[in-house]
Amino acid sequence: MKAQAALAMMAIVTAIGVTQPQAAERIAKLTDPAVTGSTALAPGDLREKAALPPSVVRTGLSSLEQQRIRSSIRGHMQALGKRDAAGAYATLTPAIKDYYKNSNAFLAYLTAELRPLAYAKDFEFASIIRVATDAIQEVVLTGAEGREWIAQFKLQRQPDGRWAISQCLIEVAPGPQS
Repeated sequence: MKAQAALAMMAIVTAIGVTQPQAAERIAKLTDPAVTGSTALAPGDLREKAALPPSVVRTGLSSLEQQRIRSSIRGHMQALGKRDAAGAYATLTPAIKDYYKNSNAFLAYLTAELRPLAYAKDFEFASIIRVATDAIQEVVLTGAEGREWIAQFKLQRQPDGRWAISQCLIEVAPGPQS
């Protein structure tokens, strides 16, 4: 995977985005949403896979902070799986909330344009790193058709101590797809 290029692109992206299956080599941004066309899973079909073992590379985040970050993403993914607009919206930073204005608009955008994220059938946490005051958590998503995606969630620590999602880049996972 071109991790350095993806991380550089993450610094540019200002909101949640994803590539479309027909143009998987592009990293999409909020300003360039994907075209729909995939089949949808029924709400509630999402499941979390077992977490990968911790990396030996220093993350710059305490174990407790890593748990909090993963808890925020887990809540986001579970809310999406249930089509719980308010639950998914609650995991976002204030700037992203302001952009979408309300939870229903946010969920409508995700389900229409960011299908690999909105309709993932399972997910597992991969590497996590600290970048300045933010954190980037990679998550492997599996779509309805078995295609794997790598989601890089960027989170910011909020004044109340919780971690909120400020960005997400999604690209097709490297290697053969089923």
